Amino acid sequence: MNKEQVKFIHLRYRHVMDDSIDPKGGATIAFLREKDAVHYAFTECNYQDTFYKKRGRIQAGGRLNSKNYRLTLPCPSELTLKEVIQNLKEAYLEYKSEFNPHIRDFLGR
Repeated sequence: MNKEQVKFIHLRYRHVMDDSIDPKGGATIAFLREKDAVHYAFTECNYQDTFYKKRGRIQAGGRLNSKNYRLTLPCPSELTLKEVIQNLKEAYLEYKSEFNPHIRDFLGR
């Protein structure tokens, strides 16, 4: 995969009381857009560990190159980058919601 085409989304936990970003925990999504699909992979940082974007990019990018971790979403070519990013966030949050139904209160805003 071409490194220049890989993009990243960083999702962070937020404090419920004041909506500030928590320095601990979060997720990174690496994605590569092709004609009618977007390939993506993600990695998560434990809520007890400090979030590092660089580490997230390395891990998610490595998973994107692995057939074991790479996922694919249909993606019509007419979608804007902003719409693609929103679809990827929703796919991640849908996955996380299976394990924690309250995750949307903390991620993806």
